[in-house]
Amino acid sequence: MKLRKEQPQQKQKKRTLRAWPGVSRWHQMNRKQRREMARKIQAEDLSLEVVHPHAAGIDIGNESHYVAVSSTRDEQPVRRFGCTTAELKAMAAWLKQCGIRTVALQSTIAASRPTCLASNVPNR
Repeated sequence: MKLRKEQPQQKQKKRTLRAWPGVSRWHQMNRKQRREMARKIQAEDLSLEVVHPHAAGIDIGNESHYVAVSSTRDEQPVRRFGCTTAELKAMAAWLKQCGIRTVALQSTIAASRPTCLASNVPNR
């Protein structure tokens, strides 16, 4: 049986992230810097201009949809709705109750079609 001679371990080069366009600085930050950035993001005043005050955002998933409206529109500005017809109608009713006229959808699946249709159904 032959034994292999162990090779000395080579020094590995330290990988540094370059500031490529579109690459987030998040990965370049240490833990303390990330915590501080998260605090700033979670703060009430982000100094962002409201472009569409009557807009909401919907993150569409296979099992549930997360809907967000402005915090001035409802006490609970982010809600979770299921994917059944009744839950989609409840979502549409809540959006109407909040005075929402425009919705931005985020989806990587084909489940967004029923959501779009349900939001256009009048209340009965």
